[in-house]
Amino acid sequence: MTTWGERATHSAHAAHSARATPGARAAHIPRNAQRLRRIVERMDNWWVSAAVSVAPTVLIGGLFWIVMRAVIRADRSERKAYAKIEAEERAKRAATR
Repeated sequence: MTTWGERATHSAHAAHSARATPGARAAHIPRNAQRLRRIVERMDNWWVSAAVSVAPTVLIGGLFWIVMRAVIRADRSERKAYAKIEAEERAKRAATR
C-alpha cells in the first residue's frame, strides 16, 4: 500500500515528464489560456465576495455614526436649552435683589 505522499510524488513526476516533451508544451498553451480566463472570472467573483464581506461592517459603521451624531446633537441642544434656562433664572434672581 502506498501512502498519500508517495502517490503525490508519483503523480508530480508523471506530470513533469509529460511536460518535458516538446510536443506536450504546445498543447498546454490553450489550456493555460483557459486557466487564465477562469482566473479572471474568479477575480470578478472575488471582488463581489470582498464587497459583500465588507458591506456589513460598513453598514454597521454608518449606523453607529448616525446614532452617535444624533446623541451629540441632542446633547448640544440640551446644553443650549439648559444654558437658556440658567440665564433666565439668573436674570430673575438679579431682578429680585
